Amino acid sequence: TNKGTHLRATLYSWCIRQVLQHQRNKTRAVLIPGAGLGRLAYDLGTYDYTVEANDASVCMAAAAHKLWHWNRTSAGNRTMKLHPYVLDYLVNEIDPKKRYDTVHFPDNHPSTQRRLNLSYTVGSFVEIYASPSLKSYYGSVVTCFFVDTASNIYEYALLIWHLLEEESGIWVNVGPLQWHSNAQLHPSAEELRRILETLGFDILHWSIDTKPVPYRNDLETSVRYTKDEAYLPLRFVAKKRPGFKLDAMSCLRRMKQRVISDAKERPDLDINMPGPLIHEIK
Repeated sequence: TNKGTHLRATLYSWCIRQVLQHQRNKTRAVLIPGAGLGRLAYDLGTYDYTVEANDASVCMAAAAHKLWHWNRTSAGNRTMKLHPYVLDYLVNEIDPKKRYDTVHFPDNHPSTQRRLNLSYTVGSFVEIYASPSLKSYYGSVVTCFFVDTASNIYEYALLIWHLLEEESGIWVNVGPLQWHSNAQLHPSAEELRRILETLGFDILHWSIDTKPVPYRNDLETSVRYTKDEAYLPLRFVAKKRPGFKLDAMSCLRRMKQRVISDAKERPDLDINMPGPLIHEIK
């Protein structure tokens, strides 16, 4: 929507600039796990990249499909209307009339654009992409408000290493480290940096924002609540280190075996795994 322009400029535009700077070869696909409604994938696709979005949510994928295939003619040149705040908790509210504010979307009609090379997969990032056939397949992996969804951050990092092309593969990230309830590890930003460097990534950029970035409401245009959710996101660009030898799939298999072994030896441990730690490599 137009109301999201400022936030997209803060987050998505930064990611796109990094891909444009570091991945000059547009014949390699860009992967965006945790793609949600697909706006970042769509915007990046307008720069002639082949973009593959992924999300575990069927609802997100269905909405993205609708927006990507929006037909302006059949819609009568109209946009759709949504009331995003009407079901908010009735706490910290400043002006109750704002509860019924509307937003109109899409602000950018795909039917007015040339055909873009976009695709969308639905399902677990780990289970879908832990495949030997995808080794070194992608030129870039872009994660926006995604890495803290990991059950085990080593798993995400090893998988992204596996997916990136040799010598020049780039991982672009922006988002907080608000580790979800399923996380087995909760590394700090500096600990995460050491993990990535140990696994064979060279850090090209690393910073923490000093100005809070709202997660949902744009404080630049409208103040709705006496309390608001905002983050100081971690931004990094990591390059797959040339010549570094790492059998990512073997590491992932050993990690899975270790967790299974720990669970057998310590039945009192709550491993809290919603599914297999790693997709079985056959």
